[in-house]
Amino acid sequence: MSVSSDDEPLAQLKRKCNLRLTNFQTKINKLQLYLNDQASNNDIFMIQSKLDSVLELCAKIECLKLDYYDITEDEQIADNDAEFEKMEDDLEYLKVNVFSAEINALKKNESIKRTNVSNLNVFLDDDDLIRVGGRLTNSELSFDQKHPILLPRDHKLTDIIMEHFHIKKLHVGAQTLLHLVRQEYWPLNGRNNARIIVHECLKCYKAKPKLEEQIMASLPRERVTVSSPFSNTGIDLCGPFYIKYKNQRKGIFNKVYVAIFVCFSTRAVHLEILTDLTSDALIATLKRFFARRGICTTIFSDNATNFVDANSKLRKFYQLFKKLPEII
Repeated sequence: MSVSSDDEPLAQLKRKCNLRLTNFQTKINKLQLYLNDQASNNDIFMIQSKLDSVLELCAKIECLKLDYYDITEDEQIADNDAEFEKMEDDLEYLKVNVFSAEINALKKNESIKRTNVSNLNVFLDDDDLIRVGGRLTNSELSFDQKHPILLPRDHKLTDIIMEHFHIKKLHVGAQTLLHLVRQEYWPLNGRNNARIIVHECLKCYKAKPKLEEQIMASLPRERVTVSSPFSNTGIDLCGPFYIKYKNQRKGIFNKVYVAIFVCFSTRAVHLEILTDLTSDALIATLKRFFARRGICTTIFSDNATNFVDANSKLRKFYQLFKKLPEII
């Protein structure tokens, strides 16, 4: 392929990168021979200094490789644009070789054997290109949007068109790429082709690296052992909610909260209403809950101030009742 005036700086930079990579490789080979000689003489310190030089050279080579890959990708983009401009000849190739049987069947008003084509209600335009039918004939869209050109699956032309749209629209995702392509063309098996184009794009791969995911810890014993309902319970509060009390002359909204009790074994849920977020209101809610569901073995909660204060008050009561026989 002949290099134009715009591509000359790119070709020169590529030649410089290749030359520098060759020079670095020659230096590494010489250092390797020298290190082998020093290893026989057991000169450890000299070997260590030379190894540092080798590591520095390797780092420079990796940087040059990245620049080389970027240059290669820029050339691929330019080639892709040039191939996209020559697409009219490829469309003629589609008519002659790929969709020749379908075109002949449409000209003779016969049924098309390929179900993935016949299901699209296709027809021929003035240029003998197969276009997709549909129910958008009376819409205000353009003719290409209402009736896109049919493209074959697993074909070089389809890949060139989808790569062109992918690069032109700033490396969009697979779903957006398929939507943009279908504004003018209808590729068969287009969803999978769009995923392959995005997956094989080097810039998309660099921009979206695979992230590490934290491994979840094992569930606590209370969650995986069989027990009676609400023997192991979790509690949390939500709200506020605004309600009106019945038979009030003035409709004043009152603020209330809801305590959610969840059984760790059966996942059953029990709800209780609180008038405020104080520890006394929380203890009263626990009394109502114990009266209906029974006393719990373990209660789990967060470190909210009302939970901490209620816990300290209940511990004080427990210590007090523990000392009652001694006092009496």
